[in-house]
Parts: sequence; structure tokens; C-alpha cells
Amino acid sequence: MKTVAIVFLAVLVVSVVQAGVVHSENRLGAEKRNYWCPNPLPIKCIRRQDKCCLDSDCGLGKVCCNESCGNTCREAVSYPTRGREAAIC
Repeated sequence: MKTVAIVFLAVLVVSVVQAGVVHSENRLGAEKRNYWCPNPLPIKCIRRQDKCCLDSDCGLGKVCCNESCGNTCREAVSYPTRGREAAIC
């Protein structure tokens, strides 16, 4: 019984580590290109609706940013801001 539990935990740990590596690679690619999400728009929404999940969902020169109304494609800026990258959907 202990062996089964140890094998299960080992598989779980490897899966979590691999998922973290993939997530890091998606975000590091954006940092290497030196562009960021612009400051968030000062609006509030009743319901969030994601229009993108990754930068690749947006057109050229745009990034997927986390806004109060949901993830949306915005024009990238070349300097750090308070803007937040969208979490993977």
C-alpha cells in the first residue's frame, strides 16, 4: 500500500513540475521580447469575458492582458507598467 502511495505522489509531483515549466516558458518568451501589457483601463464590469488566453491569440504587436472585464488583446508597450499578463485560461 505504501509503495502505491509513493508512486502516485511521485507521478503527481512530476506532473506539477512539468506544468510549471510549460507555464514559465510561455511567459518568459514575452519577457525576452521586451514588451509588456499597458496600464489597465479604468473601467469596471459586471461580468468577466475572456477574449484571449495567450499572446498568440492576439494579432501582431498585441499581448493578452488581464483586465477587470476579462483577458483582452491590447497594444504592447516597450516599458514596464502596472498592466498584468493574462493567466492561461
